[in-house]
Amino acid sequence: MTVLTDQYTAEREAIDAGLRAAASRLPGPAARIAAYHFGWTDEAGSPVDANSGKALRPLLTLLAAKTVAGDWRAAVPAAIAVEMVHNFSLIHDDIIDRDGLRRHRPTAWKVYGVNDAILVGDALHALAFEVIAETGGDRAPAGTGLLAQTVRALIEGQLADTRFEDRDHVDLGECVAMSEAKTASLMACATALGAMFAGGTAEQVDALREFGFRVGLAFQHVDDLLGIWGDPAVTGKAVYSDLRNRKKSLPVTAALGSGHADAAELARLYRAGGPLDEAALRRAADLVESCGGRAASQRAAETLIASAANGLAGRRLHDDAVEELTSLAASTVGRASLWAASLARTAPAVPTARERVGTAEGAVLRRPTAANPTGRPCGGSCCRRRGRSARAWNGRSRSWSACSSSTGRRCTCGTRSSTMRTSWRAWRRRARCSCPSSTRSPSMRSWCSARTAWPRPWRRRRRGADWTRSTRRARSWRRSTRRRSGRPTRVTR
Repeated sequence: MTVLTDQYTAEREAIDAGLRAAASRLPGPAARIAAYHFGWTDEAGSPVDANSGKALRPLLTLLAAKTVAGDWRAAVPAAIAVEMVHNFSLIHDDIIDRDGLRRHRPTAWKVYGVNDAILVGDALHALAFEVIAETGGDRAPAGTGLLAQTVRALIEGQLADTRFEDRDHVDLGECVAMSEAKTASLMACATALGAMFAGGTAEQVDALREFGFRVGLAFQHVDDLLGIWGDPAVTGKAVYSDLRNRKKSLPVTAALGSGHADAAELARLYRAGGPLDEAALRRAADLVESCGGRAASQRAAETLIASAANGLAGRRLHDDAVEELTSLAASTVGRASLWAASLARTAPAVPTARERVGTAEGAVLRRPTAANPTGRPCGGSCCRRRGRSARAWNGRSRSWSACSSSTGRRCTCGTRSSTMRTSWRAWRRRARCSCPSSTRSPSMRSWCSARTAWPRPWRRRRRGADWTRSTRRARSWRRSTRRRSGRPTRVTR
């Protein structure tokens, strides 16, 4: 089994043995196709030593368990279930994208047909829940529920990915949300299940889930880069595979929305009918790079890995296992130096300026919760900064700063952090929230289509310099508002 490093021999052997034992339960024809997909046999069913994939997700599960309990063996069934779900999605994804190669071999549907490949993918999906349910105890129901939520999010991301191909314009925020559901949610589930089956506390499970979520989004940035510029000898996929399928991947979406002069040419290539020839594919790759898409994804991946490692501090975890886990995560983006930086605790505790919603510099860090496993933000201005402390606009310094105002309102909708705050300037900008109005707090300080009025800022006394308005400025503001609306400008006491 090929993985990112060679130091996890015992873990690799346990994962491989568990996968073989689980796959042997399948009916004969399905077991044969599954064995070919996993790289254990060739097309004729003869044993071979082929590439079985990176095994990154089950390794994350085992190492997450090790950070909690110092040992990973209790989480082996959870790791097997996660890998089964991942391979079920790969088989179906190959059919949807019509990919003919995976891991340097023809895909399962190319060898055995579409119908058989779909059924084997379904069988692996069912087998994953069977494996995790057999563990018994109190953890089995919780683990089954988390895995089911993750599969739902994964399917939602895959649906969005296929629909993006038929759209001319996709916002970067939409593409990030798709990547979170399609990739980051499963890695978050992997690390959360490892902590859960190792007997971790709720705080430890949430911390490791957030770690996996950020690593998963960073992994998707890197995977999208490899889908354009990756070496087929390393990736096992055809060169320019994502461009050939006109996928709205993260670097492509960032390039299309960059406002660069070359973005218009890239958009024309994506809208052109018929398949792209080699010259057009090379030109499209050059345009993505010249528009900053490649650099944006690289920076976002590095920032996400660094902040993910930093988020494990102070969680009462085993230090040696944390070092292994963060080192494995850093190797996913080819930046081992990020691991050393995270151990020195030099990474910022909150997202940087590159991690704002809708920018081409990266993706905002979103915290998954039990009610919202994908951690998707609602997109309002108060979600532009997320982290351990709330963020608000500082009107005096005209910059983003930590919000310590006692009058900052909390948003109770399921897709926001419970401590996220914003100022009345968000109302002036009419920052919209994409959450359903039924899930919003009536006191939310952000413009929403459900609100038709806004409390005037001088009616209530505010604390802090950012919230104070003198009577004179308030009256002037009221006069200007009345002039624009055509109402009388006189202000009565």
